[in-house]
Amino acid sequence: MSASAVNESFPLWALLPKRETTAQSFIDKYPEYDGRGIKIAIFDSGVDPGADGLQTTSDGKPKIIDMMDATGAGDVDTSTVVEADGQGFITGLTGTKLKIPGHWVNPSGKYHIGMKNIYELYPEGVRTRIAREYRETYLVPTHTTIKAEAVRELRDFVDKHPEASNDTFDEKLIREDLKSRVDFLKDMETNTMFKDLGPTCDCVVFYDGSHWMAVIHTSGTGNLEDCTLLGNYRECLTYGTISDRASHGTHVASIAAANFPNDPDRNGVAPGAQIVSICIDDIRYDRCNGSSLVRALNKAIETGCHVINMSYNVSRQYFDGPVLDLMSEVVNKYGILFVISANNSGPSLSTVNTIRTVHSASFISVGAYLSPDMMSSVYSMNNQIPGLMYHFTGRGPTLLGDLGVTVCAPGGAITSVPTCELSRAQLINGTSMSAPNCAGCLCLLLSGLKALNVEYSPYSMRRAIENTALKIENYEPLTHGHGLIQVNKAFEHLTQYKGEIEMDVRFHVTCGQGLGVYLREAVDVMNPSLHVIKIEPIFLNNKQIDNKRKVDFEMNLSLVCDNEWITCPEFLHMTYDKREITIGVDPRPLNEDSVNFALIKAYDVKYAEKGPNARKEDHTNYSDL
Repeated sequence: MSASAVNESFPLWALLPKRETTAQSFIDKYPEYDGRGIKIAIFDSGVDPGADGLQTTSDGKPKIIDMMDATGAGDVDTSTVVEADGQGFITGLTGTKLKIPGHWVNPSGKYHIGMKNIYELYPEGVRTRIAREYRETYLVPTHTTIKAEAVRELRDFVDKHPEASNDTFDEKLIREDLKSRVDFLKDMETNTMFKDLGPTCDCVVFYDGSHWMAVIHTSGTGNLEDCTLLGNYRECLTYGTISDRASHGTHVASIAAANFPNDPDRNGVAPGAQIVSICIDDIRYDRCNGSSLVRALNKAIETGCHVINMSYNVSRQYFDGPVLDLMSEVVNKYGILFVISANNSGPSLSTVNTIRTVHSASFISVGAYLSPDMMSSVYSMNNQIPGLMYHFTGRGPTLLGDLGVTVCAPGGAITSVPTCELSRAQLINGTSMSAPNCAGCLCLLLSGLKALNVEYSPYSMRRAIENTALKIENYEPLTHGHGLIQVNKAFEHLTQYKGEIEMDVRFHVTCGQGLGVYLREAVDVMNPSLHVIKIEPIFLNNKQIDNKRKVDFEMNLSLVCDNEWITCPEFLHMTYDKREITIGVDPRPLNEDSVNFALIKAYDVKYAEKGPNARKEDHTNYSDL
């Protein structure tokens, strides 16, 4: 092939998709609305501050402003307190004598000591690699040498004493001992006894008069001068990387907000946003528990985060009661936008993230979309086809009848991973990638709104992205949600309809114990049915809102449904009070072996063009007939 046939214009911009959501054109139009002034919390496996693109924001501020392990897996008991001897040494809990550097400032002279097995901090992949390398470079060669020496000693003894029957009592003991040594060493090569348990390191903590400082003795020399002295990251912004658990959290953070000053095509969606890394992935159990999530939520509130991204499907057993209530409170009281992945359990119905099954209105659930540009550049496919959803993306409805998926966003990227992966970037796909892409888009919107002093709420943001989402080819609500998020149109919507009376109001819509009408069993779809729908307006931080706001709230709504098999009232007058309406569902005209979906939309009669203020889903499934 001639050199003239080579296409030298590699589309780096497509490796981390931003054009599909108009995020890139938004930044081109508003360069200073690139996430500046916005903090995003990454609830995941931890973020590596040493990874490419995670050092500074687009305006030169630190990219990662705080890091926290909410799991407790990295906790070290430092309750033992010691003081240095006359030569400046302390003895660690491992028994190692540790030399205290002379320039350390410790007014009290007291050192808190502990110890930690380093393998407890490594993710499985890194732990396996390190153990393999240690085995190959040290354990196996050392063991081979020792075994060869034992075999030689046994052979020399046999050469000198060829007849075992002639051995004296002492010679019998020596022969048996030499044979046992050889057998034992051979057995160790295949037995679980030949196992590397990993190094255990001393940890030293002290107070320098203004900050708590810590050091981990990883050098093995006993001289703490050779080790990195660390402070609280949010105060000192210093770190010493052992591991950030896994590549997942760093990849997620890079999609949302990576910044490459010299290579902007590789930027994340919101390069101006700052990151708070909160690890909820407990390496001891390879999952998140409720206490980890509670600590993470409190940390997000404490640090003033505007957006939370949780690309993590937590077991439903932790969401009965206070934990899920606190997750909802983060949105409904503190006004933080909470983005979650739709799950990778599709394509079956009702496989969306379990969190959406209860407090659905509190979370923005994001499905994974694959664009033609991604097919060409990210996946190196020969032929492009129209954009489509990844087959694994979780689908609605939720078991309680909610739509399940709010919007969709690009669900794959080639971007930064931790340095422990020995790679600058990796391709990872999933709804775990679509969620931070959407979260980055929200950071752009918030950055622009804050710059213009436009008020917003999680509810106005959600309605804006729902009402302006792109209905892509072969649009299917249970998979795509309301469509592909569009930053430009959402920003226009938010600025055009700022200050509306429902700006900080959510409409809590229920049907019995559910959040929608979900008719799935055969007996449910044999005859027409009536369903009572309850609608209640609730303000952001409802308990603290001025009562006059509640008294003044009034809206005239027009109810619209485009499906003939659904009947509903034409109008609804809303004040700060619960209202009930009755809708009818007649599934008889519908085709068997099919899934049918309908929305009842509530429009403000004054500004119908701004889109629905509330929706109620109806799902009729004939697949069980």
